[in-house]
Amino acid sequence: YRPLVVTGPDRQFDAFGDSGLNREIPPEVEMYRVSSFERLTQLMARLKLGPLISFFYIQDLLRIVPVLIKSWTLLRSKDITIIYTTAPPWHSALEGLLLKWFGKRPWVADFRDPWVHGTANRWPTKLHFRIDQLLERATMRHADVVLVVSPTMREMLVAEYSKWADKVHVITNGYDEDLTAPPLTRPSREEGHPLTILFTGLFWYAPGDERRHKGLLQIIREAIEYRIA
Repeated sequence: YRPLVVTGPDRQFDAFGDSGLNREIPPEVEMYRVSSFERLTQLMARLKLGPLISFFYIQDLLRIVPVLIKSWTLLRSKDITIIYTTAPPWHSALEGLLLKWFGKRPWVADFRDPWVHGTANRWPTKLHFRIDQLLERATMRHADVVLVVSPTMREMLVAEYSKWADKVHVITNGYDEDLTAPPLTRPSREEGHPLTILFTGLFWYAPGDERRHKGLLQIIREAIEYRIA
């Protein structure tokens, strides 16, 4: 296969991204970057208009339109056989849905995180939540294949949309063996010394994450009880 990728600008200012990975993109991959009007949304945020951005889907619309225009141009000019979208961002699912309808191509919808049932997702109103429910259902109905990254995510979707269970498949996250250290031997701990837990990832906090923190504390307590037993 030969992918043609339509995406936003290289967000080097994003603390959660690794722009160095761009150097690992194979040269045969055609990359098309379109504007996402980040400066406009940043200006609105500085003007204290942040609630309007999420309430009226301003940021989503500013990102969707350039992607759809470029993607439609490619569908008409290139020999494209499959449409592939990855989410989040969740508006990419709407892009895939529209491109499938008007482009008449098979659509693979890739979910990297739970959407409607995601504990980190927030909605300004119940109406916004209902709109996302409808979009998730439309994705499940019209996508030819739905990919998720874990069996648990598949179970969540199948429980909600059992009639489309056959199209949901699991492809777990991979890792780069060249960047992975060899497995460590289990360290010994002398009686009476504290149990030290090392976390080497990024701990994200947002208002409303109390359930996640309680779950983490529960895991730690169970680990300690297990070691003591």
